Amino acid sequence: MRFVVAISLCLAAINIVNASPVSWDYVQLEYVAGESEYSELDMDGVAIEASYSFMSNVFISGQYETAEFDKFKQETSATEYQQNQLNFGYYYELFEDNVFYGTLGLIDVKYEKSSFSDSADGMQASIGLRSLFSKYIEVRFYYTYRDLAFDWYF
Repeated sequence: MRFVVAISLCLAAINIVNASPVSWDYVQLEYVAGESEYSELDMDGVAIEASYSFMSNVFISGQYETAEFDKFKQETSATEYQQNQLNFGYYYELFEDNVFYGTLGLIDVKYEKSSFSDSADGMQASIGLRSLFSKYIEVRFYYTYRDLAFDWYF
Protein backbone atom coordinates (compact mmCIF):
# COMPACT_ATOMS: atom_id res chain seq x y z
CA MET A 1 0.00 0.00 0.00
CA ARG A 2 1.32 3.41 -0.87
CA PHE A 3 0.99 6.08 1.75
CA VAL A 4 1.51 9.71 0.90
CA VAL A 5 1.89 12.37 3.49
CA ALA A 6 0.96 15.60 1.77
CA ILE A 7 2.52 18.67 3.33
CA SER A 8 3.65 18.72 6.92
CA LEU A 9 4.27 22.00 8.61
CA CYS A 10 6.67 22.31 11.47
CA LEU A 11 5.29 25.24 13.44
CA ALA A 12 7.59 25.35 16.43
CA ALA A 13 10.98 23.75 16.04
CA ILE A 14 13.42 24.45 18.82
CA ASN A 15 17.10 24.08 18.02
CA ILE A 16 19.04 22.90 21.06
CA VAL A 17 22.40 23.12 19.30
CA ASN A 18 22.89 25.98 16.87
CA ALA A 19 26.47 26.39 15.63
CA SER A 20 25.61 28.15 12.33
CA PRO A 21 22.61 30.10 11.02
CA VAL A 22 20.84 26.86 9.95
CA SER A 23 22.48 24.03 11.85
CA TRP A 24 22.25 20.35 10.94
CA ASP A 25 23.49 19.35 14.41
CA TYR A 26 20.29 19.67 16.42
CA VAL A 27 17.53 18.14 18.49
CA GLN A 28 14.05 19.55 17.90
CA LEU A 29 10.42 19.12 18.89
CA GLU A 30 7.82 19.23 16.09
CA TYR A 31 4.08 19.47 15.55
CA VAL A 32 3.14 17.17 12.65
CA ALA A 33 0.03 16.75 10.51
CA GLY A 34 -0.72 14.55 7.53
CA GLU A 35 -3.27 12.80 5.38
CA SER A 36 -3.54 9.67 3.24
CA GLU A 37 -4.22 9.55 -0.47
CA TYR A 38 -6.56 6.54 -0.13
CA SER A 39 -8.79 7.36 2.84
CA GLU A 40 -10.02 10.29 4.91
CA LEU A 41 -7.41 10.60 7.64
CA ASP A 42 -6.72 13.56 9.89
CA MET A 43 -3.45 12.96 11.73
CA ASP A 44 -2.09 15.29 14.42
CA GLY A 45 0.78 14.63 16.80
CA VAL A 46 4.28 15.43 18.00
CA ALA A 47 7.75 14.24 17.07
CA ILE A 48 11.30 14.52 18.32
CA GLU A 49 14.04 14.61 15.73
CA ALA A 50 17.84 14.67 15.94
CA SER A 51 20.32 15.37 13.16
CA TYR A 52 24.09 15.30 12.78
CA SER A 53 26.12 16.71 9.88
CA PHE A 54 29.11 14.45 9.35
CA MET A 55 30.42 15.85 6.03
CA SER A 56 30.01 19.11 4.14
CA ASN A 57 26.31 19.36 3.15
CA VAL A 58 25.57 15.72 4.16
CA PHE A 59 23.69 14.72 7.31
CA ILE A 60 22.02 11.81 9.06
CA SER A 61 18.79 12.21 11.01
CA GLY A 62 16.47 10.11 13.11
CA GLN A 63 12.94 10.74 14.30
CA TYR A 64 10.38 9.30 16.70
CA GLU A 65 6.79 10.40 16.06
CA THR A 66 3.55 9.66 17.85
CA ALA A 67 0.17 10.83 16.62
CA GLU A 68 -3.53 10.14 16.62
CA PHE A 69 -5.90 9.80 13.68
CA ASP A 70 -9.24 11.48 14.38
CA LYS A 71 -10.90 9.40 11.68
CA PHE A 72 -9.81 6.02 10.28
CA LYS A 73 -11.73 4.10 7.60
CA GLN A 74 -15.01 5.93 8.25
CA GLU A 75 -14.94 5.21 12.00
CA THR A 76 -15.19 8.04 14.49
CA SER A 77 -12.86 6.73 17.19
CA ALA A 78 -9.17 7.55 17.24
CA THR A 79 -6.28 5.34 16.19
CA GLU A 80 -2.82 5.54 17.76
CA TYR A 81 0.13 5.89 15.39
CA GLN A 82 3.89 5.63 15.99
CA GLN A 83 6.82 5.76 13.62
CA ASN A 84 10.61 5.62 13.66
CA GLN A 85 12.81 6.99 10.88
CA LEU A 86 16.46 6.89 9.87
CA ASN A 87 17.38 9.26 7.01
CA PHE A 88 20.44 10.32 5.05
CA GLY A 89 20.26 13.75 3.49
CA TYR A 90 21.89 16.49 1.46
CA TYR A 91 21.30 20.22 1.94
CA TYR A 92 21.96 23.33 -0.13
CA GLU A 93 22.00 26.80 1.40
CA LEU A 94 19.82 29.12 -0.72
CA PHE A 95 20.29 32.19 1.49
CA GLU A 96 21.88 32.67 4.91
CA ASP A 97 18.73 31.64 6.80
CA ASN A 98 17.03 29.41 4.16
CA VAL A 99 18.15 25.91 3.25
CA PHE A 100 16.74 23.49 0.65
CA TYR A 101 17.24 19.80 1.47
CA GLY A 102 16.41 16.28 0.40
CA THR A 103 16.49 12.97 2.28
CA LEU A 104 16.20 9.24 1.61
CA GLY A 105 15.45 6.93 4.48
CA LEU A 106 13.94 3.89 6.15
CA ILE A 107 10.71 4.04 8.13
CA ASP A 108 8.92 1.74 10.57
CA VAL A 109 5.23 2.48 11.26
CA LYS A 110 2.83 1.00 13.80
CA TYR A 111 -0.96 1.55 14.11
CA GLU A 112 -2.97 0.38 17.10
CA LYS A 113 -6.69 0.36 17.75
CA SER A 114 -8.85 -1.80 19.99
CA SER A 115 -10.09 -3.89 17.04
CA PHE A 116 -6.81 -4.30 15.14
CA SER A 117 -3.13 -3.42 14.88
CA ASP A 118 -0.80 -3.14 11.93
CA SER A 119 2.82 -2.40 11.24
CA ALA A 120 4.80 -1.55 8.14
CA ASP A 121 8.35 -1.07 6.98
CA GLY A 122 9.38 0.91 3.95
CA MET A 123 11.33 3.68 2.36
CA GLN A 124 10.71 7.39 2.05
CA ALA A 125 11.99 10.41 0.16
CA SER A 126 11.57 14.02 1.25
CA ILE A 127 12.31 17.48 -0.09
CA GLY A 128 11.96 20.60 1.97
CA LEU A 129 12.85 24.12 2.95
CA ARG A 130 14.05 25.21 6.41
CA SER A 131 13.75 28.92 7.25
CA LEU A 132 15.25 30.34 10.43
CA PHE A 133 13.29 33.23 12.00
CA SER A 134 15.51 33.70 15.05
CA LYS A 135 18.44 31.89 16.62
CA TYR A 136 16.17 29.20 18.13
CA ILE A 137 12.93 29.18 16.09
CA GLU A 138 12.41 27.96 12.54
CA VAL A 139 9.63 26.98 10.16
CA ARG A 140 10.04 23.99 7.89
CA PHE A 141 7.91 23.03 4.90
CA TYR A 142 8.40 19.62 3.36
CA TYR A 143 6.83 17.00 1.13
CA THR A 144 7.35 13.31 1.90
CA TYR A 145 6.60 10.33 -0.30
CA ARG A 146 6.43 6.98 1.53
CA ASP A 147 6.21 3.48 0.11
CA LEU A 148 5.18 1.08 2.87
CA ALA A 149 4.36 -2.64 2.94
CA PHE A 150 1.56 -3.36 5.43
CA ASP A 151 0.64 -6.68 7.06
CA TRP A 152 -2.96 -6.48 8.25
CA TYR A 153 -3.86 -8.18 11.52
CA PHE A 154 -7.49 -8.36 12.69
